[in-house]
Amino acid sequence: MLKVVLPETMSTIENQAQSAGSDPAVFMENAGLHCAYFLRDWQKDHENVKTFHVLLGKGNNAGDALVCALHLKKMGFTIKAYALYEFDECSELCQNHWKSFKESGGEILKIRSKADLNFSYDGAIIDGIFGTGFTNNVTGLSLEAIIVANSCNLPIISIDIPSGLNGSNGEPSPIAIRADATLSLGMAKLGYFIGSGWNHVGKIVHIDFGLPQDIINKEDGMLHMVEEHYAAQLLPSIQRNRHKYQAGYVLGVAGSQNMPGAGGLSSMAALKGGAGMVRLGFFKEHKNLLSHLAWEIIPEPIEHAADLANLMQKVTSFYCGPGIGRGEKEKVLVNQLLSKIKSAYVLDADALYFVSQDDTLVLPPLGVLTPHTGEMSQLLDIKLGKDPLNWPFLRAVDQYAAEKNVTVVLKGAPSFVFHPNKTPVVIPTGDPGMATAGSGDVLTGLIASLLAQNLTPHDAAILGAYIHGLAGMHAAKIKTSYSMTAKDILESISCAFKTLLKSST
Repeated sequence: MLKVVLPETMSTIENQAQSAGSDPAVFMENAGLHCAYFLRDWQKDHENVKTFHVLLGKGNNAGDALVCALHLKKMGFTIKAYALYEFDECSELCQNHWKSFKESGGEILKIRSKADLNFSYDGAIIDGIFGTGFTNNVTGLSLEAIIVANSCNLPIISIDIPSGLNGSNGEPSPIAIRADATLSLGMAKLGYFIGSGWNHVGKIVHIDFGLPQDIINKEDGMLHMVEEHYAAQLLPSIQRNRHKYQAGYVLGVAGSQNMPGAGGLSSMAALKGGAGMVRLGFFKEHKNLLSHLAWEIIPEPIEHAADLANLMQKVTSFYCGPGIGRGEKEKVLVNQLLSKIKSAYVLDADALYFVSQDDTLVLPPLGVLTPHTGEMSQLLDIKLGKDPLNWPFLRAVDQYAAEKNVTVVLKGAPSFVFHPNKTPVVIPTGDPGMATAGSGDVLTGLIASLLAQNLTPHDAAILGAYIHGLAGMHAAKIKTSYSMTAKDILESISCAFKTLLKSST
């Protein structure tokens, strides 16, 4: 997994590497070269892009961009470079690569006003204005350049961080590039994931520029970001001679008269996640649920928790909460079920509400809780309000997971996974179209399925959230982010598995 740090931590790590003998000029050459390699491959899927427009600041971030531009030029691409500062204002390394680019025949246009930023419609923008060390407010020509770039409808690829974004808190200053991809040099930066950062960074791509591994290993990281190859390694193994009970036996309690779809979505997600058998428990008066269930789901009408006591001993995972309601009968049921759980389990939605209302409830071991930020605020008994997600809130969630001895999946954009004595994990997959009713029900079933296949709660939470996000991304390609429904996410789970299986070979 990719470690996530503050910008100042990254700077300290680079200084340590240089003190140990690493050459910053070599770092810059490596960074620019590998950014160029990424853009070369990226362009194959964006054949309409013929020109790269390179926006240059005055620091080492601009130096990285110039190295990248020179290599792209050698690869045959058309490069148009735009300088927002005078040559004499630039850092020494930036000046060196400015000279090299011009000596190669490249042209650098000095920008005098925003009228000089005349981008063609067949290009893409490489953002090399500010790096992670920038903490001031964006002003002058840089401000104009960011406004023009954001409004020109061309793809934007930022080197290390979208210019104007604070790498520590994820806030624009007061404006920032909205990138389609951010080429993260070395470790990822905390500001990508909190505040407004997620609205600016686009796809995060790790660029290894040669930091010594022993120095990287000394830094724990504030978070770890899951990369595809890591998620692929978590896939449960499949034995050729297994039977359905060995594939995983899931029992869920979900759905009600008012929300029958929650039971159908969560239980079917458990099957599509690989479980061999799924039973769905629901109150007998909610028999209309039967009309929403797929044939493969086994309905289990109940009156009391005791009706599930025998099954609770046999299943390999259990989930409870999606759409069950918040009445007194449901409250009693949840409380009684918590005392009967013997397997790994997932609590979501209304079950989490009852947990938040009763501090005396004891959560059994091997539990995964899947709250969104509003539900997590209730569990923590704090008000997050409409403020952007911040680091103190994430720390509070981490502490909650440790105190309750459970795994917490904090659903959102992005999602996070917390587990006792583990570094918190951020999940970079997902699409805005997943902000739709029922999306969380699909995640609940997915995680329950992976638990039933003997993944640990920590691994099941990570893999389930990653697959859930991948499925949403696949669905968005077909349906767009405007028209996606939870059912579309459900039907794209197999595509997500295919992606990971391909990555694992």
